[in-house]
Amino acid sequence: MAQIDFPASGLSGASRINHELKYFINSAPAHINLENLDDSNIFKWTVNMNGIQGTMYEGEKFKLQFEFTDNYPQVSPIVKFVSGHVPVHPHIYSNGHICLEILYAGYRPEMTIVYICLCVTQMLNKNKNKVVPRGDSYYSLRRVDRNPKNTSWIYEDEY
Repeated sequence: MAQIDFPASGLSGASRINHELKYFINSAPAHINLENLDDSNIFKWTVNMNGIQGTMYEGEKFKLQFEFTDNYPQVSPIVKFVSGHVPVHPHIYSNGHICLEILYAGYRPEMTIVYICLCVTQMLNKNKNKVVPRGDSYYSLRRVDRNPKNTSWIYEDEY
């Protein structure tokens, strides 16, 4: 992939994203890969994720969308599953929103995109029941395309 030129504004976020892109391409585990990145918009990634062999998600394919701001990595990216590629899980709403603390209050700037993908993978791998969260229909209808960071999440357990 060719080097991408960025405008002076937001250079810090763009520099970090470029660094992470190289790291992702060279270091991501085999079950995750970057979908064709639009070179004109480095601030929006789609990551393909395959269910891990031996888990209840084996053979399933998911898509995670990352949206970054100029303030990345100081501000966490918006992370959600793409409609039509959402796993059935007690902490993942059918609109793609994920109730996982590291995506919100537990986020730290040193976390990489690969790390976040691995945390989502671990959350899926530890799941014992393929069920939607309580209140999924109500929440998903009211929060169709809204930012999941605007939700007041309650973390009841590790996953």
